[in-house]
Amino acid sequence: MGWLFPYHTSTKASLVTYVTNDITAAGHTINATKSVRSGLWMLVTPKNLDKPIIVFYLMEKAGTWGYKDMDESAHPYCYDCPIDWLDKAPVLSQPWRDGVHANLKKKIELKEAAKKIVEGKTYRVNGSWKFQGYPLTQLYVTSLKPCRGVVNGWTTKISKKLLASLEPIV
Repeated sequence: MGWLFPYHTSTKASLVTYVTNDITAAGHTINATKSVRSGLWMLVTPKNLDKPIIVFYLMEKAGTWGYKDMDESAHPYCYDCPIDWLDKAPVLSQPWRDGVHANLKKKIELKEAAKKIVEGKTYRVNGSWKFQGYPLTQLYVTSLKPCRGVVNGWTTKISKKLLASLEPIV
């Protein structure tokens, strides 16, 4: 189960076209696709297989794009599959589906936490966060889009996970 690097796939778009054509040429029907940062999800009506949810991990190496395909039964460690697709396909890996639901729940919680953050305020940082090797205890939020803050005089990006750990200083 290695990576495949087809000839003439010098862009991500050309690789997606190649994979799509390869699936349809094999007699399968593609019902939906979703491109994510490092992969491509496909909901497929297979010709003779019962593995309709497929993720293609995509990678660029030396100017050529390649892929590694996995179906649900292989429990891909990628949990950003569109949630509504789970109702359209038979269950092949319940632990993987539980991971997809947990990932969605976590994303929603992070978004809700981020909504409580206000520009121009200082927040206490909960947890064991570090900035340049030193414990991060306070953060002044300078902007929300893009999300940035000041720590010890340095401006830095603020991740959604860090936003979720902030607590207002009263």
